[in-house]
Amino acid sequence: MPVRQLGRRHFLLGTGGAVLSIPFLHSLQPRSARAQVVDQRFFVAFMTGHGGVWPEHMFPGDNVLTNSDSIYADHPMRWGPLSASPLGGQVSLSPVLTCPSTSMPQSLLDKMMLIRGLDIATNLGHTSAGPLGNYERRDQGPDSADLYVPTIDQVLAAWSGFYGGADPYMLKSMHVGDGFSWIERSGGIQAMDPATSPDVLFRTVLSTVPPYQPTPTPTPTPTPTPTP
Repeated sequence: MPVRQLGRRHFLLGTGGAVLSIPFLHSLQPRSARAQVVDQRFFVAFMTGHGGVWPEHMFPGDNVLTNSDSIYADHPMRWGPLSASPLGGQVSLSPVLTCPSTSMPQSLLDKMMLIRGLDIATNLGHTSAGPLGNYERRDQGPDSADLYVPTIDQVLAAWSGFYGGADPYMLKSMHVGDGFSWIERSGGIQAMDPATSPDVLFRTVLSTVPPYQPTPTPTPTPTPTPTP
């Protein structure tokens, strides 16, 4: 039977000999035990269609770009630390990135990376798959289905190194909205069916039962014309 060992760092010793146990902290565990703590990671992507949000409403102003460097000879890049401004009882990085101060403290901003202007080797105009990596899929064509690839959300959902494989009931991929997500199946690269019904979405997110799929209403049999 294994013996659970407690060290002096699990307690506080006060004057008069009083001893107070402190809340369990993973940092007090041996390194081997800390390595077993599950690291909960999630990939969440939000996208808007063409012209849905103007860049100046999504990103902070250029005044935050206090540092600069060159990726290569004629291709500069600029960056700077994120700092929110007070706005009517809230804090704001931009009109879109605005929320209560408790939801976006500076400690969170110090960990946040906000990227604008990624270099992509192909044209993303009128594409419903490019933002997540299936660059060949274009709404207006021409494109080649032989060059389709799964999108990053599906790659991560299928990779045990990201979400892990211990929980068989964990929903690792949920697609809401338009055709941004693509998966590899036996028939090739196929678009994921999105959840567009509020009822299906509610059951998928908040219920432990499988999502409800409404049964299509059969076409009624036409009433025969009476014979005169």
